[in-house]
Amino acid sequence: MNRMENIRLKLAELNHKYEAFLQGEGKWIGGGFENVITFRKNEEGKDEELQLKTQIINMLPKQLRNEIEEIVVRNA
Repeated sequence: MNRMENIRLKLAELNHKYEAFLQGEGKWIGGGFENVITFRKNEEGKDEELQLKTQIINMLPKQLRNEIEEIVVRNA
């Protein structure tokens, strides 16, 4: 499993952990925490570089911000 796949998997786990948040207060996120990141693709169309959508990240509760940042840092 490559880095990008691992990050996606960990964010999916976070979606499950915070399902109540995503269905209520966090509905504006649009379905899941994978929406707080973007993957820039290389010429071959493969994920190359991860970018956090900082405006969205900054609107999340601190605990969620910390968990998402930890996922990204651990998979850097």
